[in-house]
Amino acid sequence: MTDESAAGIRKSNRRWQSDVIVDLIKHYDFPYIALNPGASFRGLHDSLVNYGENDPAMLLCNHEKIAVQIAHGYARASGQPMIAIVHDVVGLLHAPMGIYSDIPRIWGCCGPGSPVGRLGQR
Repeated sequence: MTDESAAGIRKSNRRWQSDVIVDLIKHYDFPYIALNPGASFRGLHDSLVNYGENDPAMLLCNHEKIAVQIAHGYARASGQPMIAIVHDVVGLLHAPMGIYSDIPRIWGCCGPGSPVGRLGQR
């Protein structure tokens, strides 16, 4: 179940919920995404790489706070919003430490709270 793209990339015919998030990111023309890759959003990361073909560009960071600081600095310098993707629970606890001004933000989180849900087992 794959299609061949113009660049010769084999893509799956299946669509995932995380592909919808990638469509929204592309629809709103975010130029970059700062993130600390990991397990709590691995489906979204997979969709950004495969379905979204690495567009917008991902900036891989060592820590959630750094991802938020990069997005915050970009927003202050350009006047345009940028996405920072952080892990649920601990990432959401670390992320606010990278922000100190009054730039408007949209906070959201997703992902199952238990390791059983992350593995797709019910």
